[in-house]
Amino acid sequence: GTQSGTSWLVRQAMARAPDGLDVGPVRGTLLRGIEFASLEWRGDTAELRARDVAIDFALLPLIERHLLVDTLTASSIELLVLPREPSPAGDTGTSVQLPVAITLRTASLSDVRYTDGTTSRSVQQIVVAGDMRNSRLRIRRLELRSEWADLDLAGTVELAGALAFDATAAWRWKADATLPLAGRLRAKGTATAIAFEHQLLEPLAFTSRGSATIEPDAVGIDILNEWQQLRWETPQGLFASSHGTLHLSGRTDDIRVDLDVLAALGDLPEAALTASGQVRWRPQPEFNVAYQLLDLDPAYIHTDLRGRLASRGQLAGVLRNGALELDLRARELAGEVNGHSVAGDMAARISPRGIDVTESIVRLGDNTARLQGH
Repeated sequence: GTQSGTSWLVRQAMARAPDGLDVGPVRGTLLRGIEFASLEWRGDTAELRARDVAIDFALLPLIERHLLVDTLTASSIELLVLPREPSPAGDTGTSVQLPVAITLRTASLSDVRYTDGTTSRSVQQIVVAGDMRNSRLRIRRLELRSEWADLDLAGTVELAGALAFDATAAWRWKADATLPLAGRLRAKGTATAIAFEHQLLEPLAFTSRGSATIEPDAVGIDILNEWQQLRWETPQGLFASSHGTLHLSGRTDDIRVDLDVLAALGDLPEAALTASGQVRWRPQPEFNVAYQLLDLDPAYIHTDLRGRLASRGQLAGVLRNGALELDLRARELAGEVNGHSVAGDMAARISPRGIDVTESIVRLGDNTARLQGH
């Protein structure tokens, strides 16, 4: 392992390397590690440039077709993704089968810049450790640190057939200092079917678990979302929910929604809301749900009102030309307001043109009011 011998071997390897790969001056030996002043690769879909690339690997395992890399370091890395044609429908990826086993004990990449069209991101450091045998890739450790996000990931991927994977990740989004986000993810599946559990840790505790299947024209989902002690500042005051669940099932173009939540706004007490129905996106976004509302403080309607209200009914809505139109049918309106019993039902249409009330009867104590009009 001399400097001149290493340079000769690199020249021989470059003569047989794929088109688009260039390396700068070489230092070091095979026994003590090799350093490339620069490395460039230009492909059909991407371009890669790096400086000060150093690699230290073991020679003896090569006899058994095993590339064992002890360390790999590089800096000032630029990855440019080139414009490309979209993948054909139904394409689940490329099958990869390596003729040699590869083990990477540790790799450290610093000052990385990624550009894809108008999107560009910089990463301070990436640390990777893992191995690949045949078509099975195992990531023992992947750490990404940047000013906009942090990521810790581990898992396995089968790069053949249905592209099976099993991975865990912890992430933190830091791009918006006013809204820090962080969570943990566990996912397992293939390119067409995924089971997962995700825990959002900041700015609130929110858990999602379920499955998704990727179909040619839509995505099938079955996802249960659950939260406790949710608090969120809104222009109308603090929205707080001690507990809630939201179950989404069906296809993304026709979703079944089941909601069960205890929630309050500002200083008012919590009310209980359950709702079930469908949300559709074609030919225009629309929904139709049956609801039940319990323990609603009438102070939500006007600050001078006190008591408790309950109602069940139907709420439908459609988004036309960017404007939301609602149809409300409140049945079995009941409760008490300022010491007087309340009963009745109400039908109303709400749109940008205003509120149209039809066929509405409200009884307050001994008085009855029939409401209709704009």
